Amino acid sequence: MNGEQLLDALEQVDEELLVEADRVRQRRKKARWPFIPLAACLCLVVAGAMIAQPWRSVPQSNSLPGKAESNQAETENGSVGVYVPPMEVPMEGDAQIEADLLSFFIYQGRLYVECSRAQNGAGLVGEKLGTSNGRIDEWTPDSGYVEGSGTAWGDFYAVNGYDPAHLLCMTWEDGTVALYWNNNDITVETAGDVLDEVFHMSGQVVKATMRGADVEDVAEISRLDDLNAWVEELCATPAQWDGDSPSEVLGYLYLENQDGVTVELALHEGGKAGIYGLGEVSFQLDWMPLTHWKA
Repeated sequence: MNGEQLLDALEQVDEELLVEADRVRQRRKKARWPFIPLAACLCLVVAGAMIAQPWRSVPQSNSLPGKAESNQAETENGSVGVYVPPMEVPMEGDAQIEADLLSFFIYQGRLYVECSRAQNGAGLVGEKLGTSNGRIDEWTPDSGYVEGSGTAWGDFYAVNGYDPAHLLCMTWEDGTVALYWNNNDITVETAGDVLDEVFHMSGQVVKATMRGADVEDVAEISRLDDLNAWVEELCATPAQWDGDSPSEVLGYLYLENQDGVTVELALHEGGKAGIYGLGEVSFQLDWMPLTHWKA
């Protein structure tokens, strides 16, 4: 093959790659993905020099003496919370391919990660706030991130009735609404900082499903009054950092509120519960009563 033939071949390959990349993006837009276990998502961290915007306005420098390795931080009111640092995404080789599986985008210095989907969520979709270009190769060590970049592709919107600093959404052609929450560079004091402040679950759960370690072991919770009381108790439970001593996940609990917003909880051994997207943060509360409330 001479030089001219080689150039022609390279141009053809390049065009084919561009076409295939566009097809992948279209499939990502239309696909229905199952929930991804917390640990699998949180092993990726997303980059950069993000502006610190914890819910309690607590900078990382407020970490308690001798507790830096545990991510414990003191909040403005003097109580102790868990600081979840900015996420970072490796940008080379296989690590970049793995990062591309995590659906996220950047808006106003915050990184939003997909957390759940609503099949009939048209009423959730509010004002259009921007567009994500579905690219992460624009990031550099100097800039850290580019506004509107990420792996998610398309327009994103406010969620009606919810704080856009915490929760945004995207829409798909089949009517599905994908929810994205700002789950990093934040300080979590209690489970209510997430379940109530972000997702409005306290006292408003209208449907709950429990799944065991076996995917086929699924049952609805029938005693919703008891469940809502348990969720309110969970909201008042302090956060703790489990980075050094992760516990086995024995099951999952899916909570849905009256707006159609869903949150996934991981049920750990030892009577602990975790929230999807906060893989190393847990809340000590016995969840065994849930097993007696199944339909």
